[in-house]
Amino acid sequence: MYKPTNLRCLTWNANGILDKKEEFFQFLVKNLIDVATISETFLKPSMRLSHPKYNIYRLDRLDRIKGGVAVVIGKHIKHQEVRSRNLKCIEAIGISIETCVGRLEVFACYNPGANTDCIGFKEDIRKLCSNGSMFINCGDFNARHKMWKCQKANRMGIALFDEAQRGSFTINHPTDPTYIPSDTNRSPSILDFVCTNIPQKLSELLAINQFSSDHLPVIFKVKLEKVCRNSICIPDYRRADWNLFRDLVNSNMDLSCLNLSHVISTIQIDDMVKTLSDTIKCAHDRSIPSSPTDQYNLILPEEVEELIKHRNSVRRLWQRTRSNKTLKILVTQLNNNIKAVIGKLRNNAWAKNLQSMNSPGDKRRLWRFAKIIRGGNSNIPPLIVDSISLTTGKDKCKALKAHFQAANQITHYSDSPLRPAVDRTVKDFLFANPSPSFTPGDLIRPVVIKNLISNLKNKLSTGPDGLNARTLKQLPPKALVYLTFIFNSCIKLAYFPVEWKRAKVIPIHKPQTTPSDPKNYRPISLLNNIGKIFEKVLAARIKRHIRNQNIIPEYQFGFQEGLATSHQAIRLIKKIKAQRNKKLATGLVLLDLEKAFDTVWHNGLIYKLINFNFPTIIIKLICSFLRNRECKVHINSNMSDPFTLPAGLPQGSALSPVLFNIFTADIPRLKNASRFAFADDFAICSSSKDPRKISKALSNGIARYMAYCTSWKLKVNENKTEAVFFSRCTSLRKLPKKGLKIQSYEIPWKNQVKYLGVYLDKRLTFKHHVDAKLLAGSKAIRALYSFINRKSKLSTQNQILLYKAIVRPIITYAAPVWADCAKTHKYKLQVFQNTCLKRIFNLPPWHSTTDLHRRADIPKITSFISSLSSNFSLKCRISHRRQINELVRN
Repeated sequence: MYKPTNLRCLTWNANGILDKKEEFFQFLVKNLIDVATISETFLKPSMRLSHPKYNIYRLDRLDRIKGGVAVVIGKHIKHQEVRSRNLKCIEAIGISIETCVGRLEVFACYNPGANTDCIGFKEDIRKLCSNGSMFINCGDFNARHKMWKCQKANRMGIALFDEAQRGSFTINHPTDPTYIPSDTNRSPSILDFVCTNIPQKLSELLAINQFSSDHLPVIFKVKLEKVCRNSICIPDYRRADWNLFRDLVNSNMDLSCLNLSHVISTIQIDDMVKTLSDTIKCAHDRSIPSSPTDQYNLILPEEVEELIKHRNSVRRLWQRTRSNKTLKILVTQLNNNIKAVIGKLRNNAWAKNLQSMNSPGDKRRLWRFAKIIRGGNSNIPPLIVDSISLTTGKDKCKALKAHFQAANQITHYSDSPLRPAVDRTVKDFLFANPSPSFTPGDLIRPVVIKNLISNLKNKLSTGPDGLNARTLKQLPPKALVYLTFIFNSCIKLAYFPVEWKRAKVIPIHKPQTTPSDPKNYRPISLLNNIGKIFEKVLAARIKRHIRNQNIIPEYQFGFQEGLATSHQAIRLIKKIKAQRNKKLATGLVLLDLEKAFDTVWHNGLIYKLINFNFPTIIIKLICSFLRNRECKVHINSNMSDPFTLPAGLPQGSALSPVLFNIFTADIPRLKNASRFAFADDFAICSSSKDPRKISKALSNGIARYMAYCTSWKLKVNENKTEAVFFSRCTSLRKLPKKGLKIQSYEIPWKNQVKYLGVYLDKRLTFKHHVDAKLLAGSKAIRALYSFINRKSKLSTQNQILLYKAIVRPIITYAAPVWADCAKTHKYKLQVFQNTCLKRIFNLPPWHSTTDLHRRADIPKITSFISSLSSNFSLKCRISHRRQINELVRN
């Protein structure tokens, strides 16, 4: 909506924002500040800074300490981030606000004091002040000039004044100094001011005595008639009237015209999908009230505000002369007192949160907090593309869109010897079956839909239509009947609706990679939940055909019910040890497919569905599912232009895992070598006394696998392919002399490799695995330090619960695989567990280990690993899968 207003603005050099954020945000809220620019934030990408009433746009300095700028703008103001100006010297980030008189751009700027590049500074100023729209560039320019009442000018001040003389902007500054150094030998200066091309719309700039920094904040108003404002309310499901919701849905559902024989066009199905979605949305909006976003979790009490006022008044007295050392000492003491009091308030608020989680009925809140803290910062830092830093959400979306498109096409245009035959077969099949027949047994019943909806998780992310699982669970029977009719219409015409093929793509950063490189993000597709229900219906029918026809080979353990990574790892290790007992060496090659899901050849998949004798309706539905999928990359409120992907399976779809297994189900047999697969992780191993025979068998296996990948447009990532040689012999005669080769790339033999999360060294001691898991466990403990520490207000019971649920599974990952490792390695894990439990109970290091575990009611690591192994063996014995039963046979 539009509302008459003056835009209230603030600019401030924070000299580090984190320890002042409570005071800063309380001032913004209390004084109704709309836009604030901060320079010298000292933030890094891993540091959190947020507020429920404000959006915060940051440009953190990555290459060295300090620096950084940020723009803080109220969520009620309609705005968007502005594209980076590719500046050389000045750190700047900006936002654009829509007003009735045009677009207004506000930039937070900081020119480092150590900058001596005057030419670069001038170029940056020209870029910031020549954008063709209204602009306000404010911040600390470290530019002194007598024109804005500094005692003397410096090079940057002269350069800035010269640029202002060109007439493209004016410099608005406060009358009082904004920088007051504590060193009395240095004179106060006005370093924080505004460069703008709309000086007539700005009020007088005032430097006010606030916050604990050597720079004073500057406040001013921008006189605009109207600013476009957003609503910042969210649905409050605690006050939802679900009876009203169901009544509204029922009143808009007409079941009298539902006749499957009348459905003859895909347009009819798309119209029905839109009608159902619009009806649910309308009922949702009318029956679920909205509430404003939560208040900031720490509100400074009146006594702290009085202390801040007293500090400001004393500092004002000191700043008049800066000669009274007693006042300066008092200001420092007051600043330290304010920091201590706010720190204590923050700790008390956190302790109160932790104590509230001690109640038995509030475990979900505990897990939510732990997940947030362990998850780290979800913000995407500036992306570097062709040496250009992309800071705005829109530019990031565009760069990631280009990367995701390129990833889907790395093999799309490659030549395949099978392509003519595949394309011809698919074309002939689709031409011969324009309208496949279906039987009553193919139809879906409403009870199936009801069961699928009831099994949806409430926290399931929403797709482009915004319909969440909580709302779908409240659908009345009439809506379920209508939805069932839509599904049956889709089956009749073998059609997957357009609305369900639209995806909101969320970029997820790959762990332990550089976050500034777009290549280090994977796309996760958030799909419409109604479409995902239909996908689950199709997936169940596909799995039934797979079981009946025995399509998926036994060596494939990925995406299979009852099969996990531990099963495949044990199968591999069991084989290696069996060969070692026969005094045979074993060579292992781990092959990595590059962008496996993203490069699946659509026609190749349809061809295999035809060859595996899938029902015609299923094949045509999958064909419709794959064609013309529309994606948009989303980062917060920014999104890219829509794009389609010529290849690949959407990551996030219920159909993608089973379709990928079908696509890779016909990997050829290998001579003198065994195959191990878990989804796209493929391994080949061969055993012999002669290392030359092992190398030959592995080389032949790699060649056959490479030929298979070339034929089906898959690409092996040579750089991630690894090889290890398992042998007890140390004689060079018994070891391979040369590495294996993939085309011209040589694969060196390594001392250890990582397979399905388990580190395998060449002697299978698992020392490296235990050390790696201890490192990961220590990292988890550090992330959970707010919960698990000697002074934690969280109950010991809940601290132990967090340890058992989060930390212990990390250090004992795949324990049945390495349960028989040396006692020395298990002892390391026991020491780690002792340290964690003593921290929880606040006990000294010399406390009895036996009594410690008795108090915690936790078994020792050795007993726990033995228990895990026994349970694993028992489940293997009772499994209905033959390959699992074989794991526990002697």
